[in-house]
Amino acid sequence: MDYSIEIGPVGFLPLLSAGASLFVLAYVYGQRRSTPLNRSYLLYSLTLVSSSLCEFIIRLPIPEVMRTNLIGLAGMNLFFQGILFLNFTYSLLNKKRKLLFWSLALVSSVSAVLSPFFDVGTAVVFPGYRYPIAVPFYSKCLSFMLITCFIPGVYATVLCYLKMKTTDDRSLYMQLRYIVAAAVVPMVYTLALFSIAGGLFGVSSFFQYSSLGMLISTILIYIAVSRYYFLSVDVRQLEGSFVKLFENIKEAVVFFDPFGNPIMANSSAETLFGINGKMLKREMINSRIPEYEWNKTYCGVMHSFQEKGKERYLILSQSSVRDNDQSLGRILLVHDITDQKIAERELQRARNIQALGNLAGGIAHDFNNLLFSLSTSIALARQYCSEKSEMHEILSEAEKAAINARSLTKQLVTFSRGGSPVKELIELCPLIDETVRIFLCGSKVSLNTTYPGFPVFVEADAGQLRQVFQNLTINACQAMGQSGTLTIHCTVHPMDKDTGTAGQICISVSDTGPGISLEDRDRIFDPYFTTKRDGMGLGLATVYSIVTKHNGRVEVCSEPGSGAEFRIYLPASEKAKASQQPKTAASGKKGRVLVVDDDPSVRKLLTSLLCSFGYAVDSAADGEQGLLMYQKSIQCEKYVLVFTDLVIIGGMGGKEFAANLKRIDPNALIIISSGYSDDTILAHYTEYGFAGAIQKPYTVQELRNAIQKALCQQHVKS
Repeated sequence: MDYSIEIGPVGFLPLLSAGASLFVLAYVYGQRRSTPLNRSYLLYSLTLVSSSLCEFIIRLPIPEVMRTNLIGLAGMNLFFQGILFLNFTYSLLNKKRKLLFWSLALVSSVSAVLSPFFDVGTAVVFPGYRYPIAVPFYSKCLSFMLITCFIPGVYATVLCYLKMKTTDDRSLYMQLRYIVAAAVVPMVYTLALFSIAGGLFGVSSFFQYSSLGMLISTILIYIAVSRYYFLSVDVRQLEGSFVKLFENIKEAVVFFDPFGNPIMANSSAETLFGINGKMLKREMINSRIPEYEWNKTYCGVMHSFQEKGKERYLILSQSSVRDNDQSLGRILLVHDITDQKIAERELQRARNIQALGNLAGGIAHDFNNLLFSLSTSIALARQYCSEKSEMHEILSEAEKAAINARSLTKQLVTFSRGGSPVKELIELCPLIDETVRIFLCGSKVSLNTTYPGFPVFVEADAGQLRQVFQNLTINACQAMGQSGTLTIHCTVHPMDKDTGTAGQICISVSDTGPGISLEDRDRIFDPYFTTKRDGMGLGLATVYSIVTKHNGRVEVCSEPGSGAEFRIYLPASEKAKASQQPKTAASGKKGRVLVVDDDPSVRKLLTSLLCSFGYAVDSAADGEQGLLMYQKSIQCEKYVLVFTDLVIIGGMGGKEFAANLKRIDPNALIIISSGYSDDTILAHYTEYGFAGAIQKPYTVQELRNAIQKALCQQHVKS
């Protein structure tokens, strides 16, 4: 057979169409944006390139078998073009593919696979050819061809047209207009190829110029792509970014439909309302926020509710979501400010305590000096009375009253600005057990304790910690009345090496009393707040202040009718307490002592006490006089001890006096005392060169212990 062909100018139309399709394909691929929309267009454009190349090659002088195979391949492309264009349209409009799409896709795929095995149809001699060419399905299965090739293209065109009528985006409208125009051309091409209009215009003409239709379609799509390049935008990626942003919002966000039904909620909302966002109902929101109404507009309105015995505070903001004049629903934004409210209460409580501390610091020094004079005078007077006399008993009661007054001033001093605890390494559990059992002695309250099976050490002020557990025990007993159970549970939380969190000791003190009301719970740590007729309102305020100054915290958990639980958290200490017992000072001659104090009554009474201990005592009114007296004592009999007050009005105070005295005699033993804790010197006295510290007013035994401790230090050094 003679395969020579007269191609002519029209014969190059398929090659031109293939080149244009390749150009647009390369343009889209060159954007380097892997999106479902781009991928769907690349698949569609590949069928255009393949169809155009097949039509051009079959005009060339090739064997008849190859020509027949190429015609079969062209038929497969035709089956796929319609459904791939529909697939591209779905991606462009971001529509979810439903049953109709998958049904058409299945029919097209089956037809494309089976088309090479069918009779290729009737042979037709076209102009420009010297041999007949078989047109696929020219006279057979015409209805089937309509379904598989024509309907998907029409359906895609209708979808684009409807979107054009509803969109407000001008750029999208223009792009869709070009896409619709480009869709009409392949449909005309399909009709022409299968001779739908063959009886009117002639099959040969349509078949010969079908590549021209594909070329025009490619040009129109290129205009849509290059001028309005929405093909680079992946709507799913935008939605994914929105979902990530929506989920990462710290505030709880809930979307409602126009009928008030929650349709979307982020993870913060799920945490707040305690349920999966898809299962969230309006009634669940109302159960947490009773006053909430979905159809109202809120602008920073605060709501509160109880959760597990604790108050939670929320800020609500809600507004309508509208598209032009149409309501799409409402959006609720919930900001949890519980931690902020707790911090505000803590700050207010700290300010109240600071105000009380300023007052306490102002009166503590003078008041404690008076108490010291009173208690010391009583102690000295008792020494001259027989223990069995009535006067001795009266003086003992007077001394007890003075000691009770000292306890009150110690609580006040706890709030002062410089009232730092005098810390030492102590074993915590024995201290708690001893303190609690002393105050429960004689009562009908039972005690349950749980302590770790190993020693627990803290660096703390033993006296202040006793005061903490004493106040908690008294409060619990008063709340329970005649009987009940006091439970103390101590646990150790070791240091977290991953987060670097320091180890903590938690001491839980709980009772079986009536509990604490919600209104009182926020105020129980405020100074002078009390619910008892004979209470002063300083017990829990003292607990709070002491624990805070030990770098700890206090938590309260209570519900009316369920008792109260106080949790004390203190930093754990990894140090082990030394097992050596303190050595006693060598016995012998007492020696001389110098007393430096600006209060004449204190100088006189302290001199009398020290003389009763066997010391020879001299006194000075201020630091300057004390330095002169110490220099003179070096030439004859040096002072073995020096007592100085921390605050000396109008003269050299204890800190400056000690510094100057250490320059004269580095080995001088100095004991600092004060009734005013306006400085951290009492807590860290060794850092300032003192051998001991004692706070006014003090008892005779406390004075003996301070002297013995200072002399022991000198004995150890020597």
